[in-house]
Amino acid sequence: EAIVAVVVPILVAIGLLMVSTIPYPAFNGGEARIISLLRCLKDKYRFSLLTFFEPNAKARGLAGALILERNLLHKVHLVERKPEKPSKKSWMPPYAQNCRSKEMAARLRALIRKESIDLVQVEFNEMAQYTLEARGKVPVVFTEHDVSILSRLRSYLPEARDWGPGRSWNL
Repeated sequence: EAIVAVVVPILVAIGLLMVSTIPYPAFNGGEARIISLLRCLKDKYRFSLLTFFEPNAKARGLAGALILERNLLHKVHLVERKPEKPSKKSWMPPYAQNCRSKEMAARLRALIRKESIDLVQVEFNEMAQYTLEARGKVPVVFTEHDVSILSRLRSYLPEARDWGPGRSWNL
């Protein structure tokens, strides 16, 4: 009797995870959740990471990126954070403006196009602005880890940040 082997190609979904800082080592619960998520998905999906590195902590960023590539991710794509002074005229709260980067937006668009990304997973409120770059190109999943986004000072809505004393949320 002859044994016939049939090879069936397995399609692996390609995901791109976007975060504001290298999540390794994990310094908070959100980063710990990201590491746990990657551990659970690494055998079924091919994820890459797109994140910022701090110019004054480049060695830490590169070390974390190497560990993640060796253990959990296909590739880590780093963009240097070059924060500008927050503008009161911006539609974004100051902490989100700290993550605004034309280079990050361009890198996201290029990766979607060149890497055949199937899904973009955006983590943390300050990175929500990049969902607009991927919208209409690939499915986008956004995860917020902290309900303090409901704070009027952290809101993306300018009218919420300009509230005067005595105003409150009606939930």
